[in-house]
Amino acid sequence: QAKEFDEARTSYQKAASSRPGDKYPKNQIALIEKEIVRLEREANDAELAAATQLQFKDAMTLASASFEQEDYASAIIQYEAALKIIPTESEPKNQIKLAKARIEEIASNEREAVNQAKQKAKYDDLISTADGQRDSESFDDARKTYNLAASVLPTESYPKEQIAAIDKLIEGHHSKMWSPKS
Repeated sequence: QAKEFDEARTSYQKAASSRPGDKYPKNQIALIEKEIVRLEREANDAELAAATQLQFKDAMTLASASFEQEDYASAIIQYEAALKIIPTESEPKNQIKLAKARIEEIASNEREAVNQAKQKAKYDDLISTADGQRDSESFDDARKTYNLAASVLPTESYPKEQIAAIDKLIEGHHSKMWSPKS
């Protein structure tokens, strides 16, 4: 199209030079020049849009790769970079929300693991203390400490088994004490 406009402008320029008083060729030249500027602007806009789309696609590719590698903090930064390129896109916004949720989920799991480790350490300390009390025949204290251990980790059977064993020992000891002597 630009070539056709150039040819038309050249023709109108010849007509304007051969008839200097005629306004029609000059008006057509002005219209052609306006149209050429408009077409150049459209071409520039299209190139800019294509470049913008390419930048956006590259940013999204990097962000997606980080997300797939579970590097959620980097993914968020890269999705935010994509949003700066095309702020109206919803995919980066959705992915940022998802990455933040994954980060929170990981943090929550880590907090839970730390809490479980603390509970297990407390349980182990109580069991160690209770075993020592049982071995030194401080059965009442051992029973209380095993009960504490059972309350820390209720699913563990060891404290309950030890309490039952202590109860049997105490019951056997009492029955020997109260049985008639022959």
